[in-house]
Amino acid sequence: MSSLTEVGAFSVDDLSRRFVRWLPKANSFGLATQEACINLSRGRYPSESGIDSAGNGAAMRIAPLGLLYSHPNDLSLLKKTTVKSSKITHTDPKSIAGALAISGSIAYLVQNKDGFKKNDYTRFITRLVSKYSSDLEKKLIYISENLNRLNPSYIGTSAYVLESVPFAIYCFLKSPNNFENSVLLALNSGGDTDTNTSMTASLSGCLNGYSKIPQKWIESLRGREELEKLIENLWNLYLFNLPDSRELQIYVTELEYRKVRDDPELKATLAGKLGALYSLNGNNSQERLILHEGLNCRDISEGTRTKLCLLLAKSYYESGEDGLALSILNSIQSKDIFLKIAVEVMKRDKSLKALSI
Repeated sequence: MSSLTEVGAFSVDDLSRRFVRWLPKANSFGLATQEACINLSRGRYPSESGIDSAGNGAAMRIAPLGLLYSHPNDLSLLKKTTVKSSKITHTDPKSIAGALAISGSIAYLVQNKDGFKKNDYTRFITRLVSKYSSDLEKKLIYISENLNRLNPSYIGTSAYVLESVPFAIYCFLKSPNNFENSVLLALNSGGDTDTNTSMTASLSGCLNGYSKIPQKWIESLRGREELEKLIENLWNLYLFNLPDSRELQIYVTELEYRKVRDDPELKATLAGKLGALYSLNGNNSQERLILHEGLNCRDISEGTRTKLCLLLAKSYYESGEDGLALSILNSIQSKDIFLKIAVEVMKRDKSLKALSI
């Protein structure tokens, strides 16, 4: 989560560097993750560092990606980033499938908080994982169809991804609208308790919200303030907000921006930050040049594209170029955002007519 919030997007390189820094705390890792971190520390590329392991190490860390890329138009990007993140440490297709099941679940739940339907959810997730593991696909279908007759011991609670991920989903589906019941079921079933419970809590928390977490659990959390700050930053990122750059020092230099070549999502995100820096310094022409470069990146998320459009429209609007501002705004798919800013433009120049929406 720290990597996402500090970089502003998923970055294989940044996440890999953090893995290396965590290596001294290797007792917190599974064996596959530990071995992959050693590979990274010895200079292996992230594409070559992963271990052929079917553990749950990739799935346990993937939930924040599901939130960040939860827009329906970002499904392809969610798949790509989930696979890339997984392969840094785990290359077994079953492990990748498990990570997709969790990130896909989060994305689905964000979009379907109202009117959640178990069968629709199961269909979505099984389609997502089928390319990488037919065994996981079949197990998830079986769990959904036999939810009230299953004994948790049948599913398994170990760190093996074909047990751990299905078990977390089972605990969630048993009490989808009751966070406490789902979490306690995972917690009291033994096995890889911490990971299974954390994945269950991610799913149930996404559907039910922060207010449904027992207050006594929140108050007893170790590192609570740091966690709440991370959550706040991730939420701001999800809402396409740029944090206060002078407080968080998130601006990037031109050199850092130009270094990024093979990661369009990261490139576009950094374009927004660099453009904001030029705006702060009064260099509006350079700001627009960089923002246009970001918008020309292929395969970027809808959220990042929207944010760049808003920054660009704001730049044109503040320079009195209302026509160009409206043209940029008209390319944004979110009609609500368009209306809000179009109204502000029209307040300034009453001769402008509302565009057809």
